[in-house]
This record gives sequence, C-alpha cells and structure tokens, in this order.
Amino acid sequence: MHNEGPRLAFPSCKSVIVSGAHLVCQGCHLGISQPHCILSYQNHLTIRKASVILRLVWISRKRILAVRLVPNGRLISTTVKNLIMSTKLSNLKLTGAATTVVGRDGVLIYRRIQAAMRDLIATGEWGAGKSIPNRTKLCNEFGTTRVTLDKAIQGLVAEGVLRSVAGIGTYVSLPEEIAARTLRIGVVVASNTVEPVDSSGYSDNFYFGPIFQGIRDAVSGQAVDTVFAHLPHTEYLRFFRDAALDGLILIAPGSEQMTAFHSLYQEGINFVAVGISSIDPADAEIPCHDSDNRQGARDVVSHLRGLGHRDIAIISLVTTISNYNDRLQGFRHAIAEAGVALDPCNVVLIPEQKAERYEESMDDWLVGARAAGTVPSAVFVCDYLMALTLLRVLRRHNLRVPEDISLVGFDDPLSAEHLTPSLTTVRQPIYQIGRRAGERLLASIRGGQPLSGVELLRTELIVRESTASAPAP
Repeated sequence: MHNEGPRLAFPSCKSVIVSGAHLVCQGCHLGISQPHCILSYQNHLTIRKASVILRLVWISRKRILAVRLVPNGRLISTTVKNLIMSTKLSNLKLTGAATTVVGRDGVLIYRRIQAAMRDLIATGEWGAGKSIPNRTKLCNEFGTTRVTLDKAIQGLVAEGVLRSVAGIGTYVSLPEEIAARTLRIGVVVASNTVEPVDSSGYSDNFYFGPIFQGIRDAVSGQAVDTVFAHLPHTEYLRFFRDAALDGLILIAPGSEQMTAFHSLYQEGINFVAVGISSIDPADAEIPCHDSDNRQGARDVVSHLRGLGHRDIAIISLVTTISNYNDRLQGFRHAIAEAGVALDPCNVVLIPEQKAERYEESMDDWLVGARAAGTVPSAVFVCDYLMALTLLRVLRRHNLRVPEDISLVGFDDPLSAEHLTPSLTTVRQPIYQIGRRAGERLLASIRGGQPLSGVELLRTELIVRESTASAPAP
C-alpha cells in the first residue's frame, strides 16, 4: 500500500476511483500513475487505509466539483484547492492545502455547478448554440440531485447564459442572443444608513449625484433598464427576485450588511456594493467599489505633519458606515507611524449624521478643549458637512482658519473652493466609482462570471487656504 498517492488533475478523464492503495481513471481504467494522466496540480492525497472508495467528479481543468463516497452516495462539496472531508473520511488526508468543511445546504453546490458549466462554455466544450447534455447525465456527472441541477440551470437561464425552449431543450446562448437581451439592474440606496428620498432627490447631492451619473453613463446606449429602490438590507434578495433583476448595485450600505452580501454571493446573484469595503479576509470575495479612505486619511496626516502640526484632532461619526471607520483608522495609524501622541480628547465621534448634532458636539468639544488648554493646531473632519459646521463653530469661538487652526475636510464639491477660506480637502473619485461599478456589473452579467473582490480608487488631497504652518508655540 502506498503512503502517498499521486497529484490530482485529470486532463481528459471525467471521474476517478480512489480505492485504497491506488487511483484508477474510470474513463480509461488506467492507473493515475500512468503517463496518460499527467497531473498539473500540486495537491496530494495520503492514503492511510485501504478501505476508502471515493469518486472524484472532474468538471474541468480548473476544479473538482464534488467527492462522492461509494457505495452510500454521500455528497461532499469541494474544489481542487480545498478538498473537503467529513469525519467519516478521516482515513484520507490532504497535504499541501487547507481543509475546509462546508455545510450541506445545497447553495454552494449549485453555485459550483454553475461555475463548472461556465467553464465548459468558456473552454468551448459546450459550444454556443449547442444543446447541453440531458439532465440525467448531468446529475450523474456532477454527482448531484435533479433539484440542485435544475436550480443551477435556471439561474444560468435567467442570466441569459443558457436558453430553454419548450420542445427543443436547453442550449448555450449565442453571443448575439446574450448581447441583445435587455438587462434589468436594480440600483438600491441602503435605507439603514441613508435617509429616504425619491431617486430625483439624490441627483443634486454631491456624493450620490456623481455616483448615479457614473452608473447612467456606464449603461448608456446599452439594452439596460434600471430600477431604483430605497430598501433595508433585509429586502435585497426579495427585491432582486420580485423585480426579475439581472444584477444589483447597492449604494452606501453599512458594515453590518456584510452578512447580507455573503448571502447574495452564495446565492450566485450578480451584485456590487458601492461606498463600502472591508479589510477582513473573510470578506475578500465580496464585490465592492470604494475610495481608498484609509490612504486619504494618511495623506491628510502627512500634509499636516509637513506643516509642523503635532496636535491634530479628528472629528468623525459613531457609525457602521465603513467610510468613516476607514478614515478614522487610517488617521490613527498615520499618527502612530509619525510617533505623535494622540490626545483622546481630540478624537470626537458624533453619534448621528445630522447637522444639529454636528454643531452641538463640536461646541461641547471646543468649550472643553479651551477650558483644558488642549485646543489642537489642526483638525481633520471626515465629511463635507462637518467641515462647513466646524467653520461656523470656530468663527463663533473667535478662532481663525488657518491662522489659529488648520482645517482639512473630506469630499470636494464645487463649493469647497469658494469658501472663505477655500477648503483643503480629500477629493474622492465618486463619478468613477459609480461608472466602474456599472461597467463591471454589466461585464459580469454578459460574460457569465460573478464579480469578486474589492476595487479601491485612489483619493487626491486638494491643498487650498484652510491649512497653513502650525502656529509658533
């Protein structure tokens, strides 16, 4: 009996029997060690007992879809890089790769089947305009049930990747059929984090206006219908289904919505979240578009330190909106890297995103700072409304900008350069974020490949009159 089996990857064989001391290709009945089965992946199986018999269902060169235990037919979902074992298969050991256990909820299985079908189409094994194999054959090949297979096929039909015609069957859509189909895209502003208004009310907003314009330009001239909604994250999936959508663009969601995003991703729904990002490795697959808010905050600290400021305050929100949290964390890290002590009194977190709460919190902070003699020489405020409010509060307290206090904001609407003094601020590529989100989503739907991963666009520090050298001690 061998202690270590050969590497996994079967260029032409549909399935393999793993039986004790050896692997046998079910298609040609040759041992895997034969030259016929030259292997391309570096994963190894270590066989420790001769009693295990497994069938590895091979779908394409990129992935093994499933492992079926013979003879009881228990199905375990897997990929070539993450071979998933149950405790009953403890006599089979994977080396050289992480082992992950996945619940048998059927969702991941049907998504893997969809991914495998896309691979078969992309490689030409399933040709455009050609019928796909019958359901019985596919169930056997994928090692799955008819219900799960039908769910996978129905999803690809809804996306336009496949077409089902009564009396003819299901076939791979022709490129012109995919291109000609009118798509329906839902554009959703998260009601959990943004006050409700109708869609026209966002057009004049310096943040939402450019995002919407970018999305409009991305779909302009294409066969795309957009549907606007203002919804809590608990309604995303229902909206997608009820409105018969092909994809979703989710704008300004809170960090607490990551669980909902994972659910959408596992359901195989084409979506992209705008104005949110996560550095948690568990969220790495979630498709997001955002500004690099952390780097923007670092640029602010670098600019102020270059002007000689050491006592720098930050005003932000107590919120689940990731943009504000990222700016706060970027600021903290930059201050720490500069070796400057951050006075806890100069970290002002406002409980609500409302102008009246901004002014009240800033007044309380400034009164306390003046009484304690801890007024900073510079302040970084994390949004534009905060900058306008702080300018007003500082004037009321007879503090001049930038002579007494330098001020840096975040966001750069047209009015920022016309303030007195004109505002030094971080400019976000807001229009480009909206456009890229729309373009990537359409390409994903048309190409039949789900979106994945975060795309961060670089911010730009616009230096104007509201910052100057630190006052002499």
